[in-house]
Amino acid sequence: MQRQQVETLEAAGRHLLAIVNDTLDLARIDAGQVELVFRPFSPAVAAEDCLSLVRAAAVDKCIALRLSIDAAAPAMVSGDSTRLQQILLNVLWNALKFTPDGGRVALWVTMAGGLRFEVSDTGPGISQASWERLFKDFSMLDRSLGGTGLGLAISARLAARMGGRLGYHPGPHGTGSLFRLDLPWHATAPVAAVPGAPAQARPAPEAKLETPPASVGLHLLVVDDVAANRFLLQAMLTADGHRATEAASYAEALTYLGMERFDGVLLDLRMPGIDGLETARRIRALNDRITAATPLIAVSADNAPETLQVCLAAGMVGLVTKPIERPALLEELQGLVLRRARLVPSA
Repeated sequence: MQRQQVETLEAAGRHLLAIVNDTLDLARIDAGQVELVFRPFSPAVAAEDCLSLVRAAAVDKCIALRLSIDAAAPAMVSGDSTRLQQILLNVLWNALKFTPDGGRVALWVTMAGGLRFEVSDTGPGISQASWERLFKDFSMLDRSLGGTGLGLAISARLAARMGGRLGYHPGPHGTGSLFRLDLPWHATAPVAAVPGAPAQARPAPEAKLETPPASVGLHLLVVDDVAANRFLLQAMLTADGHRATEAASYAEALTYLGMERFDGVLLDLRMPGIDGLETARRIRALNDRITAATPLIAVSADNAPETLQVCLAAGMVGLVTKPIERPALLEELQGLVLRRARLVPSA
């Protein structure tokens, strides 16, 4: 009985957190407070990263994921890759939600006057009467499947903010759905390599039919002395298919790190006693080289540029600022997803 009550509270907390984050996103967009950051990136790599983040959910439903990159698609464009991936993830999550077990979801990257992304699924499709409600605030076609009813509304506004358009197209014979995102982005010259600097983009992946591995969700250690903060982070992570273990102090974190391997650690900077920076330094100094090399991401309300530099100097790989926004968290986790993919040999 107690377990059921806890699970109910966790589900309610996740739902409330999603509503709060989505509502804040919508308010910022409508107020013109969403700043776009345009920089060179690979559209193919951005698409592949999105599929990596939803693959665990696809495995659970035995849904095949397909990625197709048109030869005409540019290797590099200049645009806001973070906002692009926010849109694609919203559409992909919807496609997985409505596609029955054993179905298929495909992501296509093409050129059609500009950069085009299409997400198709083998779900039941959407009735014509419901089309006009798709991109309206708090509109849900099936409330039994959960959600806030804001994902597509946010995505459509972000697309417009970037000068593009997100639209819906029915599948053949009234089955399946296709969401099309058109952006006025064209090829740009690759960033020149600087000796000793990290690569700006990975080679574009080949178009292929994805065969999902058993699980790609990350296992993360959340270290924070405030229980509510740990709960909110855990809710965000589990909602995106990851697994979280909680620790309330450096001592607890060290205990867990000695018991099992983690793909990364989300580390609050301000904790009583041994704070996050000192915790990072001590983890990096451990004799166990694998544990000492575990990626550490700082979590802090301080978003000053010098704070990130201090975190990097302490051995961390990134910083997520509070209040935590899902797109920012996903952006930091993408690096961990790709690192894990490189470390795990393919079958």
